[in-house]
Amino acid sequence: MPILDEDMLKSAKAGKLRAGRNPLIKYLSGGKIFRTDAVKAKCYDCNGMGESKECDIISCSLYPYSPYRIKKDRLLKRALGGVRRGKKGIVGEVSNA
Repeated sequence: MPILDEDMLKSAKAGKLRAGRNPLIKYLSGGKIFRTDAVKAKCYDCNGMGESKECDIISCSLYPYSPYRIKKDRLLKRALGGVRRGKKGIVGEVSNA
């Protein structure tokens, strides 16, 4: 299979070793990748070939699946949602006092 974008392939190979690098290289080299690998590859590309460790673009449609999303967003979501969740679902209201 032909190389899709030679400059991008060179950038990916020179990029940092982070999640999404290998699937991106495989795809740009003409290989097939799975859907989850495609998400990782796009996030790797968007984050400057792995330069950034975290993604703060929460409006991105891939953000919930990104290996670079900010892990603290779960805590923020709970605080904004007004409920506390346990292993068995909602266990109480969150106090903002």
